[in-house]
Amino acid sequence: MKILKKNIKANDIFSVGWKAPYVQGEDRNWCFEGYLIAVIRDDGELRFYDTYWGYKSGENKNYSYKQMNDKFKIKYLGNFDELEEIKDYTKDYYKEGEVLRISNQHACSPSCINYFVKKGTKKDVEAMRKVVADKIRETRNDIDSSVRSIERLTITDEKLKQGDTEVYI
Repeated sequence: MKILKKNIKANDIFSVGWKAPYVQGEDRNWCFEGYLIAVIRDDGELRFYDTYWGYKSGENKNYSYKQMNDKFKIKYLGNFDELEEIKDYTKDYYKEGEVLRISNQHACSPSCINYFVKKGTKKDVEAMRKVVADKIRETRNDIDSSVRSIERLTITDEKLKQGDTEVYI
């Protein structure tokens, strides 16, 4: 999809994929994440910065408007000015589709993923209740597992009391 230059604002976010098929030995994904942020530089030039080194870094690969349209399939995701960052542990508290995930360094660790919602988006009671239900289920599973461990260890202890050392502890 071609995005008209006149419709692009600073801080617009795009998800991009390569138009051309991969060629053996090509390094086009080296230090490239696949999210482009529109930046109007001090000289007035519109550039699109990748997020590999973080979405706030000016050290990322960057592309002109023409390069972006020539090289990539483009999907508009939103604008940072209309978003607020949320903590990763709250991302499941919102309705499906309300959370935007922007990664860097190929999401190599949880700290390399940032989550955003539109400003003013409220947490969803039903989504939060699902999180609580999941935690209850996990805790019950932990309890069941602990009870089985206690039973197994009690049997092992009885065997040890009788001098049997051929047991697994």
